Amino acid sequence: KSVSPAAAAAGDTVTYTINVENEGDGPADDMLITDDVVGPDVQAVGPVSIVLQDAGGAVFTPVEAPSFSFNGAGELAVIIPDLPAGHVAIITYDAVVHDSALFSSALTITAEVARYDSNPVGDTTNPAGGAEEERTYTGPDDTAEVTTPDATLAKNYLSSSDGNTDGPMGMDNAELNVGEAVTYEMIITVPQGTADITLSDALPDGLLAQSATVVSIGDDTNDTSTLLSAGDTDALAAIDINGARDLVTFDFGTVVVDGSDDAAATDTTIVVRVTAIVEDVAAAIQGASLTNTATLTVTNPAGGALLQPIATATETVDIVEPELELVKTGPVGGDPGEVVPYSISVTNTGDGPAYDANISDPFDDTNLIYQAVTADVFLNG
Repeated sequence: KSVSPAAAAAGDTVTYTINVENEGDGPADDMLITDDVVGPDVQAVGPVSIVLQDAGGAVFTPVEAPSFSFNGAGELAVIIPDLPAGHVAIITYDAVVHDSALFSSALTITAEVARYDSNPVGDTTNPAGGAEEERTYTGPDDTAEVTTPDATLAKNYLSSSDGNTDGPMGMDNAELNVGEAVTYEMIITVPQGTADITLSDALPDGLLAQSATVVSIGDDTNDTSTLLSAGDTDALAAIDINGARDLVTFDFGTVVVDGSDDAAATDTTIVVRVTAIVEDVAAAIQGASLTNTATLTVTNPAGGALLQPIATATETVDIVEPELELVKTGPVGGDPGEVVPYSISVTNTGDGPAYDANISDPFDDTNLIYQAVTADVFLNG
């Protein structure tokens, strides 16, 4: 048994093929093949094709045609009255993956030759007669597996509150000042299907969480979360900022991505944002790199078992600080009553902007008296 494609998400249609070959020297009569393609996750749709071929691959038309049926539970049963030695029965049908299919899971379907016998008289439910008139056999089974995709996680620097510090450029991290607010964006890409999703963002020393919000959940009105919606903030219990303000947790509950939204097969996203502020602590000093790590946990709504390895994504920012250099210049000497000019130059030689600088000149020499003259200020760079 095989399936194509072997990877699919909810809403996708896959094609199963069952090949049954008579490798013996005598015909196989009254053969019953069953397939358990039934359940909440995968369901057969459309007609079933049954083709018989001889050893050379030519289509073989038997006296009594094969047939198929689905029982009340949706299980497939195929009856092949006669399969001569060396001949092959090829059974194909389509099935659809339902919205209930879990992310990152294997959907396994088993086909089995339930019985066949050695006497063309009778059928699968009405044998030819006594045990001496035929020999009944049970055949092999085989499985085919459809794998549903994983959810993935990405994290990015989005913006900061100070336009005088640099955002990420090329391979360089974004730069932040102490007291500056930074907003991170996390993007969960989810397949069509169902899973419980929890996202956490752990902040390092030097960053304090300020707020958290859900930007969007999917791109279709039928893409849903049982606990959160677009626009929700940390005012809700399902978005938690802990007391130390170093961990933000989004509990989405059960997320269902509608299988009818074909455009969502590869690019349905859940987008959230977390804003933090750079704290005035020893960890946030000039040149320090602060990395915070987001963690995505995807579990089975029934029981909480992990469906895929925990995914992580990180983003690093660099701390910059100002450093001021002050140079005062003036004449070497002067005559009594002469007005002498002084120049004070203040240069920020650090990597971060300086604000609210207070520059004073106390004139503590009693021989100098400040004159009400123009003071020129030049800002270079």
